[in-house]
Amino acid sequence: ASASRPNAVGPADACGIDNGKLYCWGRNTYGEDGQGNTTQYETPQQVGSATNWTAVSQGGYDTCGIAGGKLYCWGYGVGGELGQGNTTQYTTPQQVGTATDWIVVSVFNVNSTGADTCGIQGSSGSGALYCWGINGNGQDGLGNTTQYETPQQVGSATNWTAISMGNANVCGIQGGGFYCWGQNSSGSLGLGNETQYDTPQLVSFGTLADGENATTELGQYASNNPPPSTVVWTQGESNNIAPPTNAIGLDFDPTNDDPGNSAIDIVNHWLFVADTGNNRVLVYTLNTDNSISTASGGHTASYALGQTSMTGDACNQGAEAQNPTQSTLCEPTDLAVDAANTRLFVADTENDRVVVFNYSSGFSDGMNASYVLGQSNFTNGVSNTTRSTFTGPQGLAYDAANTRLFVADVNNNRVLGFDVAPGTIANGENAENVLGQSSYTADGHGHTASTMNEPWALAYDPVNTRLFVADQNNNRVLAFNVAPGTIANGENASHVLGASSLTVAGSGRCTASTFNNPNGVAYDPNHGTLFVGAAADTDNRVLAFNATPAYIANGESASYVLGTSGLATCPGCLDPTQSNLCLPVFLNYDPGSSRLFVIDSGNERVMIFDGGYAPPNFMKMLPG
Repeated sequence: ASASRPNAVGPADACGIDNGKLYCWGRNTYGEDGQGNTTQYETPQQVGSATNWTAVSQGGYDTCGIAGGKLYCWGYGVGGELGQGNTTQYTTPQQVGTATDWIVVSVFNVNSTGADTCGIQGSSGSGALYCWGINGNGQDGLGNTTQYETPQQVGSATNWTAISMGNANVCGIQGGGFYCWGQNSSGSLGLGNETQYDTPQLVSFGTLADGENATTELGQYASNNPPPSTVVWTQGESNNIAPPTNAIGLDFDPTNDDPGNSAIDIVNHWLFVADTGNNRVLVYTLNTDNSISTASGGHTASYALGQTSMTGDACNQGAEAQNPTQSTLCEPTDLAVDAANTRLFVADTENDRVVVFNYSSGFSDGMNASYVLGQSNFTNGVSNTTRSTFTGPQGLAYDAANTRLFVADVNNNRVLGFDVAPGTIANGENAENVLGQSSYTADGHGHTASTMNEPWALAYDPVNTRLFVADQNNNRVLAFNVAPGTIANGENASHVLGASSLTVAGSGRCTASTFNNPNGVAYDPNHGTLFVGAAADTDNRVLAFNATPAYIANGESASYVLGTSGLATCPGCLDPTQSNLCLPVFLNYDPGSSRLFVIDSGNERVMIFDGGYAPPNFMKMLPG
């Protein structure tokens, strides 16, 4: 169901909308075709003369539709389902109440025992839910089985986006969650039983649960010597402390370094991890389904970029940060992958640059990069505020369709966008766009709709060409529309999470709608879920938001949480377990396998979760 439902088919009748005109035809025993009679019609007949119909639901003996925001119903009316305050039969459309902001409606009646209607009043695709009718099995969601002949609000929520009425059963979407209630014969409500419910019940999908366990991890094993065979969930120290750096240990010490991220090449089956404290990027070989092998040695890195061997860990291989080379790194943080062109982008933070590795011919320890952004050549390491330079670049996001790379230039409080198409990319090239600043030479910070304060991490939505920015010091996440031809320098964000409006900073409190120091963002384009990692001592959790364009709203509440048991629970850094997190920073999502990679920096490990969350778009599959 949606706010624009152009057709509906009942057991023996059908209706459709063409250019705003409504047509119905079929059995018409109770006047459900809206023609002022009960004559059977075998071809479409226009209903009235209105030309602004936007939605219709044909429910067997009844029909309801929306024209100009007003709700109309007609047909049998035996259970008060037409919303007129009576049980009278009507053969032409009758307005339901006086409201002019209806956006969704669903009606059902084929046997006079389940004659009910539900609809949503609101704007921008969401609103309050109302139900009414015979209600013999609690399908009106009002906590009883009383018959209602006018619309009754279901609960107090105002973020319902879809509803579908069945035969004494109802399902709908509210707050990113999928809810069902009513008769429940044969377990039709999806709740694991056949119990009747007279209020909305949340339906779970897959293994999702607040505070769920990770499925595996990198960095903590039963033995300090590779190849590892068993991961250890309760070990708090990285294996690269003793013995020294090796092929299995990681150093994400958040007190001394800016922890790094992971990235995955789902086409060529590689996993990359920026091992920041060891000044390298580790390359792992994955199974063909992009999972980590469970065999002995499966968690062992195959190559190290930035170092000539697995035991090296020095910044620029011993030199200072001001002395970079074509093959060295100094505290690399975020990563981005161009699988189609076998390229890895690395935010080489302490060298104030982004280096690009082409691995079409494979990998080798300490291999040379192919290109550099932010510096005119591979041996420069100077920070600046120009169109082609950075000061502490960290977050990266790649737009594969338009071969664009977005870079969070943290200390310049901006995000730069580059054209990095093969054949176009060049060392030290100029950016094409800037967000967060009105010009390429400005570096001030703020908390308006167009400014930032140390943007840390980025996530790109390839379906809707949106860029999400973790605006760390403002305790919020901004969403920008960045479609080619539309993106503008210094443009306003379209939405904000973590704050009530685009003109304020977030409170930093631990609630379902606010967080402290968001350090990581990742987007699931299949389900429209945005994951936000909050790494401050007061949070230590990852929140999951419904960020579909039809649902996202300023200051909305998260739907799920990882790292703790509830959306308003922030326990601090606890001893490591299979579910606890300590200073989770960067995030990476694999849409092919629904895996979420979390850099659990305080525990020196990469936690990998089943990210197969209940899809917010599921209701598009339902009738009504």
